[in-house]
Amino acid sequence: MLDASGHALVHASAAGENHHWSVDVTLRAASEGTYVLVFSATEPATREGFAIDPKDRALSCAAAHSKGCLLAEGGEVVAVTAIGPGGAGVLRGTFDFGAGGWFRLARVEPGLGAPATFEMTLVSEAFSKDEAAYRFTIEQVR
Repeated sequence: MLDASGHALVHASAAGENHHWSVDVTLRAASEGTYVLVFSATEPATREGFAIDPKDRALSCAAAHSKGCLLAEGGEVVAVTAIGPGGAGVLRGTFDFGAGGWFRLARVEPGLGAPATFEMTLVSEAFSKDEAAYRFTIEQVR
């Protein structure tokens, strides 16, 4: 569940090195606004929410489905979506990384809203038939 400030932190880890993955986050009962999914291979300095400037270039970069959309606060914006009336939407990202990382799900607009629920699906795939995909452990930290 997202907290009232529109933030959640999830840690995903695997027993071995994965090579390609995809993540889908489905939001329900979310306050209207812009939501982002930020990935970092390293643990964030704080587990608290952080402010994202609505004009940050990383948001327009991710909206254009580009790669390497880095925030000054740390992490890469891998997906962005606008939630309108009805409070439902999906954030979807696909990229390569090692054995796990940290996902921040955040509403860009400041202010308090109703807590929203979300569902995260993470799929790991190996690049070649000789490499094994691994099962992930997913834990919501905040």
